[in-house]
Amino acid sequence: MSGSENHQGINANHCFFIGSFSDSGKRTKAILKKAGFSCITVDATTTGSSLKVLEKLVTKKAEDGDNLLISLPEEKISDISSAEKYHTKLIRLAGFIIGRYSSKYRFYIEGGRTASDICRSMGWNSLEVLSSSDTGTAGLSPDNEGIEILIKPGSYNWPDSVFSGLRKQQN
Repeated sequence: MSGSENHQGINANHCFFIGSFSDSGKRTKAILKKAGFSCITVDATTTGSSLKVLEKLVTKKAEDGDNLLISLPEEKISDISSAEKYHTKLIRLAGFIIGRYSSKYRFYIEGGRTASDICRSMGWNSLEVLSSSDTGTAGLSPDNEGIEILIKPGSYNWPDSVFSGLRKQQN
């Protein structure tokens, strides 16, 4: 399976959700920014109407065919209450994107809790294993939904092969 095809063989763009403050998350963000991904950062002020603003921004970027990087801010959040707010907003935005653009994107989720919470928020109770590797990544698909997600914990890097098929955006 190439980096630009999903498990049905349909060309897809890439959408990464980074729910980790780890060095791996920082490395992933740097690689994706260099590859020309549109970067959208969820912060503590992203509530109500500002979440709608992010949804509109995502809609425009998706309609333009951009690859997406949706992430938490660079700096680690030490206050647990604030960290939960950031995380919740990331999950809500991920639900919007997956719900609206599942046929357009191949999804990558970094952070075990982030992956679990996104799957739960989408109502996915059962996932089919499409692939797995000794690097700790797993390609999964919710039953009968035609969606492909690749997940990994936030504590270590994506294998370099994940980035080999990414194209630089022509903006």
